[in-house]
Amino acid sequence: MKNYLATLVVLLIASYGLAQKVGDSIPQVEFNPAFDLNGFEFLPRVTIHEKNLISPKKLEEGKKYDRIEFTHYGKKLWFSAKCKENNGLFYEFKNASPFKYVENDAPFAAEGPDKNGYIPNSVPIYHGNGQLWYEEKMWDAAPAQHYSSVAFNEDGSLYRQLTYYYGKQEPHPIFGEKSPGMVTPVPGYTPNYQTYPNGVSYMGYQHVGTLYTSEGWEITGFMTSLRKRFGNGGVFFIANRATNLCYWATVLNYKIIFIQPADCTEKPDIQELNENWDVNQYDWDVDAFSKSKVTEEAKQAFMVPDEHWDKKWYFSLEVLEANADREIAKDGYHVKVFPVTNRLGEDGSMVEIGMYKNGKLHGQGFTARIDYYPGVYNLTKSSKSGEILFLNARWDLMAGTFENGNFKQGRKFSTENAYSFEKDIFTEPAYDNYDFVGNKENSLVTGATIGINEVSMKHYVYIKSLKRVLSPISVDKAKGVITVQTDRPGTTQDFNIADGDIYAWDTRMNSYKETCPTVKRVPVYREKKVLLYTLPGEVKRTEYRVAMMSGTKVNSSYYVAPGKEVYGTKSEVDHYETQTCPICKGTGVLYKSKQSGGYAKVVF
Repeated sequence: MKNYLATLVVLLIASYGLAQKVGDSIPQVEFNPAFDLNGFEFLPRVTIHEKNLISPKKLEEGKKYDRIEFTHYGKKLWFSAKCKENNGLFYEFKNASPFKYVENDAPFAAEGPDKNGYIPNSVPIYHGNGQLWYEEKMWDAAPAQHYSSVAFNEDGSLYRQLTYYYGKQEPHPIFGEKSPGMVTPVPGYTPNYQTYPNGVSYMGYQHVGTLYTSEGWEITGFMTSLRKRFGNGGVFFIANRATNLCYWATVLNYKIIFIQPADCTEKPDIQELNENWDVNQYDWDVDAFSKSKVTEEAKQAFMVPDEHWDKKWYFSLEVLEANADREIAKDGYHVKVFPVTNRLGEDGSMVEIGMYKNGKLHGQGFTARIDYYPGVYNLTKSSKSGEILFLNARWDLMAGTFENGNFKQGRKFSTENAYSFEKDIFTEPAYDNYDFVGNKENSLVTGATIGINEVSMKHYVYIKSLKRVLSPISVDKAKGVITVQTDRPGTTQDFNIADGDIYAWDTRMNSYKETCPTVKRVPVYREKKVLLYTLPGEVKRTEYRVAMMSGTKVNSSYYVAPGKEVYGTKSEVDHYETQTCPICKGTGVLYKSKQSGGYAKVVF
């Protein structure tokens, strides 16, 4: 089952000295999302299809094969089996033997695969040298089903270790009892461990842990807030193992925007942070819902059109439950994550993370409220699947320092349509009262120029430093100033030559030439007499007399007289002659013009 509350870890790309205080140049230490600890389908899922066959290249249905060689994750394996069926996606088998390595016949797994080539998760698998590769265990213990897995490299070093458990026994107040596929992923009793390429490793849970980078840094904290739906930022404890220097850092969009030195003894305890996590997440896969299985409240929450409840559809939803009024009793580093409505994660999310004092953010902090616009349920009829979609969202975000719960210094913005493809809400604009910059350069910029004297309020202007197109509310041609509205009602911003390149929309008639033949070959016609049609012939009667002993007999006969032919005239080409082109008058050149527009650079 897909886990919507995926683990997000971060990679520290560069290693260099960190700023000691606000005002120093903030280092460009980049945080990037890496791998999902819980979303990785591991090696037992072997599927045999034509693309990974080595020998033979194709299998015949109903035929038994003593040796079938194929590749799996770069490993060459073989087995014997009877090919039962080729369903177009993968082969099905009967009486399959256990997989073995081609190079030395070492066992890949102790048991053979099922008919689809799958090895059960409970069956251990091995490297070619006999080293255990992957092992998984599951067991039931109230109140949930427990799960653990370990993976090792060929040299025996631990590669991955996961422990957690699923299950929620009591009925959900909205979605009812025994709802299809509902689970509660909860962190396990011990932290998970995962290694990544280039010497990076992670120890922790889905939402909190420590990342160890190859450059000698340790990054510890709540990882949940690095997800975009929870604000794309947070507060983290950063330590350099080589220099033994430690810091608290506020991160936005995977970049440090505020940093302060810290005592290395302040490093958060992962186990304690995990125990203080009070959020329940449900990965809600709904299968074949009907009106009899869902409450009206759930229908309203899902926003599915009423006519679809009787049909068989499949969709997923993340339900996030937490106490928004929970008090932080202990000073120090904490996090609060809860849905805006305190019911559904899809309604929106609220995150508060950082240093607390007397139950309020005090010191470095990060808050993000994300309100989703009304949901749209997207049904894909071809695959009978769908998902809850959101056209857009409003973001209210503060990252920096707080004092008694009040924002003091750093980055603060509110913006509608935050998920617009045209917006980069995380890069701080160079001017006050703007919430965002554009996400790319304007493609309509031309190499033309336009003087400030030609710019008026009818022109749209493109401000390159903002990557945005704005409407002027005034143009002072004498002072060379273009004034535009900001994102704050009632406030304006003046732009002049000191603000970098500014462009105005310029529409012009451009003249150009086209070549034209100087002469043309034209046909000369003549009239020709042609038969158009023939009128129907007239029916006529003839009589003749026959002498008989009894007298004279008159006989009659009928015939159709020939029809009348009707003639007319028809024009046909008699010959061709050459004439001077009437369009270009024999000059061979046509002068044309067309209107074009683009953003021309303003010359002040």
